[in-house]
Amino acid sequence: MFGVGAGLSSSHVSAIDADDHGYIWLSTYGAGISKFDGNQFQNFTDPQKIGGLYYLAVFCEGDTHLFGGEKVLTQYANGSWDYQKADFDVHHIAKFSSDHFLLCTSHGVLIYGMKARDFLPVTEAIGAAYQSVVHDETYWVISDAGLWTYHQGIWKFYDQVGLDVDEGSILAVDADQTLWLATNRQGLTRWRGDHFHTVASAKDLPGKVIHTLTPAALGALYLGTDAGLIVWHSIDSLWQSLSTDAFTATEITGMTYDAWNNAYISSSKNGLIKYAAQDFIFHQGFGTLSGQLVDRFDRGQGQAIISYTNGLVDKLSGEIKPFPNRGKKTLVNDVHLSEAKFAHTTWLTSSEGLYIYADGSVQEIRDTIFHGRDIHSIAQIDSTRLFISTTEGISQLSLEEGQDSARHWNISDRRLLAHSEGADMVAFEDQIWFYTSDQLGCIDITKPEEKVTYFDLENRQITSLAPMFDRYLMIATRDDGIWYFDRMSPQKLAPIPRNEVLPTQQIRSLAVNGEDLWISTRNKIMRMRCEEDLNWEMVVVLNQARGLPRLEFVSGDAHVDRRGHVFFAARRGILELTADLPSHFRMGPLLHIQSIKSPAGTFKLPKSSQDGLVVSYDQSDLTIILQAVDQNFPLGMQYEWRLAPLREEWLVTANPQIDLLSLKPDEYLLSVRAKNRSGVYSATSHQAIFIQKPFWMRNWFVVLGIGVLALGLYLIYRWRMRVIFAENLQRTQQLEDQNRLLKLEQSALRLQMNPHFIFNALHSIQEKVMQGDRDQARLDIQSFATLMRNYLDQARHELISLDEEIAALHQYLRIEQLLNDGAFDYEVVLPDDFDPSFYELPPMLIQPFVENAIKHGLPVGSKKGIIKISFSWKGRFLSCAVSDNGRGFSERVTNDHHRSAGMKITQERLEAFFNDNKIDPISMGNRMGENQEILGAWISILLPIQK
Repeated sequence: MFGVGAGLSSSHVSAIDADDHGYIWLSTYGAGISKFDGNQFQNFTDPQKIGGLYYLAVFCEGDTHLFGGEKVLTQYANGSWDYQKADFDVHHIAKFSSDHFLLCTSHGVLIYGMKARDFLPVTEAIGAAYQSVVHDETYWVISDAGLWTYHQGIWKFYDQVGLDVDEGSILAVDADQTLWLATNRQGLTRWRGDHFHTVASAKDLPGKVIHTLTPAALGALYLGTDAGLIVWHSIDSLWQSLSTDAFTATEITGMTYDAWNNAYISSSKNGLIKYAAQDFIFHQGFGTLSGQLVDRFDRGQGQAIISYTNGLVDKLSGEIKPFPNRGKKTLVNDVHLSEAKFAHTTWLTSSEGLYIYADGSVQEIRDTIFHGRDIHSIAQIDSTRLFISTTEGISQLSLEEGQDSARHWNISDRRLLAHSEGADMVAFEDQIWFYTSDQLGCIDITKPEEKVTYFDLENRQITSLAPMFDRYLMIATRDDGIWYFDRMSPQKLAPIPRNEVLPTQQIRSLAVNGEDLWISTRNKIMRMRCEEDLNWEMVVVLNQARGLPRLEFVSGDAHVDRRGHVFFAARRGILELTADLPSHFRMGPLLHIQSIKSPAGTFKLPKSSQDGLVVSYDQSDLTIILQAVDQNFPLGMQYEWRLAPLREEWLVTANPQIDLLSLKPDEYLLSVRAKNRSGVYSATSHQAIFIQKPFWMRNWFVVLGIGVLALGLYLIYRWRMRVIFAENLQRTQQLEDQNRLLKLEQSALRLQMNPHFIFNALHSIQEKVMQGDRDQARLDIQSFATLMRNYLDQARHELISLDEEIAALHQYLRIEQLLNDGAFDYEVVLPDDFDPSFYELPPMLIQPFVENAIKHGLPVGSKKGIIKISFSWKGRFLSCAVSDNGRGFSERVTNDHHRSAGMKITQERLEAFFNDNKIDPISMGNRMGENQEILGAWISILLPIQK
C-alpha cells in the first residue's frame, strides 16, 4: 500500500490507469497528478503547469495521456504538459476515434479533437454524464437521466422495467465482449439478447456502494466498493471479499493492470494498493477440453492424460488435444519404452481389455487374460516389464516383440499381489509403489520373488505419490501433511517438518520439477524448494487473495511438462501455471527511447522506428535518453546498446544516456535493451538514424557539379572548336589560295616553254625549208605543233594517263634530238606486263628531269649521249629513273645551278604527296664503272602511282 508516506502527493486518488511504457498514472482530488514507476512517485502539483489540482479521470493509450478534472482537460506528451480550461467538469474519458475522444462531463457528452484542440457538443439532453463504454459499436452512457445509447449519430434512452440506473452505476465490457452493469439496487447484471439479466443480487453484495467494476480472468469481476475490493466468481456464482490480511483498502475508486499482470487499486482513503497475481491459464470444458468434469488426471513420462466423467479423453503434451479413442470410457497411462521400437507407446485400458496406441491408431491386445477385470493403473519399470493394477491384484506382464509386427505382443501374466481394491502405482527406480485408501506397499523387483513390503499408514489416506531426486518418494496424505520415503533408510517413513505455512489438511496432489515440490490442496497451490538434505523453503502460496480463481482441486496426479509448466486438475477444468516463475517475473522491463537531442535542440521522434530519424550533418552529436520501467524490479536497471555498423557488440552501462559524437554521414541502426536486476531483458528496441550528407556530398550536388563541369567543358569545347574551325577555315582559304596560285604556276609552267628551245626548233625548221628539204620541214613542224598542242591540252587537266605522259616525252625528245643534231639517243623502258594507260598522274612530272638531263648530262666532245628513261616498281609505288652518260654530278658546280624552276616545283609537288608516308620522292647519284670511274648521272622519281 502506498500513501503520502511513500511519496504519493495525496491519499485521495480519484482515478487510475497504466500506460504502454509501464507507468501507473494517478489523478488525485486536490493534489494534481502522479506517476509511479514501481519504486517512486513523480508528482505534478503546479497548477500553472498542469492546469489544476482537482482531477477526476485518467486515460492512457500509446503516447496519449489525458486527465480530466474540474474545469480543465490536461494532456501529457513527450515530457511536456498542455491544458485547456473549460466551463465543465470531466468525469470520464473514452476513445472515439484515432484523434477524437468521448468526454463525459457535467454538461453532457462532448467530443474532443486533439489536433484541433476543440470541444464539439454531442448532446446535453442526457444531463451530466459520468461513464461510457463501447459495446458492439454502440456507446453506452450513464448519466443523471439514466442509461443512454449512442449509435450512428442517434441517442436513445434505455428503459428496462426494474432496472434503476443512477450516477453510482458502473458499466464494463470483459474480454469476451460481454457487457456488465452494476447498480447499487439491482446488483450485478449482464447484457443478453436485448436486455440486462441479473446474475447476482445486490442484497448479497458485501459492500453498499459500488465505485468501480473491472473484468478479470476466468470470468471474475472485481468490484470496488466502500467496503473494499469484492470479487464475483462467475464459475461458482459466488461473491468473495478479499481478506483484510491481504487487502485492507476501502472506498475503491479504480483498478488497472500493468504489463506484468500486477493489479493496482486506487482508493479515495488509502491511496494506491498493489498486489501481484500468479500467471495462469485455466482450461475449461468444451473450450480447450473435451469434457466439463475431470474424472482422472494421469501423468506419464513427458505427457499426461485427462479423463472426463463423460468418457472422453484428452492428451496433454505441450498442448491439449483430443485422444483418438474418443467415445470409449478409457483409462490411459503413457509408457516410454527404452528400446527404439517400443518408444513412445501409449497403453490404454478399460473394462474391455488392454490396448496399444502407436503410429496414430489404436490396436487391441489379442490376449483376453484381462477381460472381466477392472484395470485401475499401469506402471512400467524397464523395456520389457509392464505392471497392471486391477481389482484382482497387481500383475506383471513380460513384453516381447512379435515376429510379424512391432505391434504384436507376447504377454505372460504373473500374479504378484492380490487385494480387493484397485491400487494406484508409481514406478520409482527398481521399485513399484502402490497405494489404496488403506494401505501403502512397495514391490522390489530386484529381490527374489519380487519382495513386497507394506507400511503402516496409521489410518492416513494417501492422495498422491511423487519421486524426487531419485532418492525420495514424496507421499501426500489427505489429513496429515506430506511424508517421504528415503531409499537410503528403508523401512521408514518420515514427515516433512511442519510450519505455519505447510498445509496438513486437504492435500490433493503433488508434482516435482527439479528441486521444486508443487502441492495442491482443496483450493490453494504451494511451491516448496528442497535441497537433497531435505532443507525445505516455502517459495510461494497461491490463493484467492493472490488472484487464484476459486477452484476445487481433485486428488491424484499433477503434471510438469518439458517446458516447466505445471498442471493441476480441478473439478471444472485444468489449471496451468505457465512457467517456473509467474510471467510478471519472467517479463523484462518496458524500454523506450524517451528523447534524442543535439546541441541545436530535441528531435521529434518518428512514429515508427523503421521510418528513421533524419539528422543534418551539422547536428551529428546526438544524446539519446532511454527510459526503462519494471514495476517488479524498479531498481538496479542496466542498459545495453549497439550502433550498427560502427559497433556490433553490446555496450553495457547503468547510465540511461547514450552520447553519440561526430557521426559521419551514413545510415545507422541503434539497438537498445534493458535488463532488470533479476537478469531478465526487455524487448530490443531499434531506431534507424540517417545522418545526412553535406549538400556538396549529396548525389544531386554531385550530379549538378558533373553537369556544370560537363557544360563548361562542352562550352570550352565549342569555343575551341569554333576557334579551330575559324583557323582551319582561314588556313583552308589560304591553302586554297596557295593551291590556286600553285595551279596557276603549274599551268604557267606547263605553258612555259624555253624560248631558246622554241627559237632553235623554229630555226632548224627554217634551215630545212631553205635547203629545200620541205618534206622533213613539214614533219618537224607537225611534230612541234603536236607537242605544243599536247602541252596546251594537258595544262587544262589535273591528271593524265601515264601513256599520254610517255607520248609527250617521246615528242619532246624527238624535237630535242632535232635541235641537237642527233647528239643523243634515248630509250623508254617499261616493266613487263605493264599497261601505262591504266594509271594516271599529274601532267609534266617527268619532263623537267628529262630536260635537265639533256641540258647538263650529255657528254663533252664527239661522244654521243644516251638518255634512258626506265619505269619500275619500288615497293608499292612506281618509280621513274632518268639516266645519262655525261660527266656526272661531281663535275657540276652545284645542284641548284642546274636545277630548273620546273624541277623545284615538281619536287615540291611530289614531297606534298609523299609527306604522309614520310618518303623522300627524289633520289640521285652517279653511275659508277668497275674502276670507280663516273659513267654518268641518274635521278629517280617516285611517281604518285600505286599498285
